[in-house]
Amino acid sequence: MFKHLKEEEREIVLMYSQGFTHAEIAEITGRPRATVIWKYNNAIKKLKKISGGDNVD
Repeated sequence: MFKHLKEEEREIVLMYSQGFTHAEIAEITGRPRATVIWKYNNAIKKLKKISGGDNVD
């Protein structure tokens, strides 16, 4: 499923899942914190859409 994400999105999601905070990821990658949060949220939306988890019943 991660193949549907861009490299930077994969990096952020994997780091977050390993316990890094958005602020820590921003510091490590040299990206602004807001950008990290935005890219993380977009990646999660993509993964939900791909997996069919977007449905509300």
